[in-house]
Formats: sequence, C-alpha cells, structure tokens
Amino acid sequence: MAMVDFDVRLRALEPSDLDQLLQWENNPEHWKAGPRYAPFSKAMMQAYLDAAKRDFWEVGQLRWMIEDAAYSPLGLVDIYDASPLHQHASVGLLVDPALRGRGIAPAALKAVQAWATEHALLRTLKAEMLTINHAARSAFTSANFKEVGTMQQWYHMSDGWQDMVIMQWQRPKRQS
Repeated sequence: MAMVDFDVRLRALEPSDLDQLLQWENNPEHWKAGPRYAPFSKAMMQAYLDAAKRDFWEVGQLRWMIEDAAYSPLGLVDIYDASPLHQHASVGLLVDPALRGRGIAPAALKAVQAWATEHALLRTLKAEMLTINHAARSAFTSANFKEVGTMQQWYHMSDGWQDMVIMQWQRPKRQS
C-alpha cells in the first residue's frame, strides 16, 4: 500500500481512553516490540492514566494519543528517558494494527519532532526496535531518523534471539 500524507494530531490521554489503551497494551503481538510480557489490569492502567497528568520534565516521560481530524484514536506515542540537561529523549510508537501502512506513523513522528523542537527544546530523539520490524524501520526512516547502531541478540523471543536497531533523529541546525 502506498504511503499517504496523513494529517494527525497528538493529544494528552483522557480517562475515556482506558478501554482503547487496554486493547492495545494487552495485545500479545505488541509485547514483541519491547520488554512487556504480561497484560495490564484495568486498575494498573487507570493508575497510569492518573499519573500521566504530572509534568513532563518532572517524570521524564509522557504519552499521547494519535488521532485524526474526526478525533478517532489511531495509536500512541511515548516519549521517555528524557533529559533536559542533554536535550534528548527516546520515542516509541504504536499504530492500531487495522490502520497500519497509511502513513500515520511518519506523520505522528513529524508532529513529535515539531513538539520536540518548538516546545521541549530537545536536540535529539532516539528509537529502538527489532531489526526484523521492517515497517517500524521504514516509518522512522521516513521521518528522517538514521540507523546509528545495532545491539546484537538483544531480545530473546520464542523463535530465538533478535537484534535491536537504534535510530536517531537530530534537530536540524538553525540557519543564521
């Protein structure tokens, strides 16, 4: 499917997002993308939503819902491991499986980059993903992330060890 220039917006999580979050977070297919290996309870996810109201720099992380112009949820963006001193953070992304391949991920990443540049004053963003996750690698590449390293045999999966690629985006240098 061809990539479409998708118009997305990022918004803070709302209490009404609880069921959608549980659906995405408790999908075992999504656990392959990171260290999670067990489902969240409704109470655990509610506690997470309650804590999500804290200041970004206080907790070093935040999560946004990706939505379209009709306010339909499309996925999630996580910003974590943020450092104000070093002006960097890590980014994670999940697009609803039924909506993948439509350009949502690169559009969301571009919105994150605009926020990082204009509001958080971050200089660089980092992402980590399995080397076999070609869709994620393509999405991040489309948003001008560059592959900067590989961690060999980083994740132990049911079918053996998998490598993890590290990708980085740096804010463009300002013109004088």
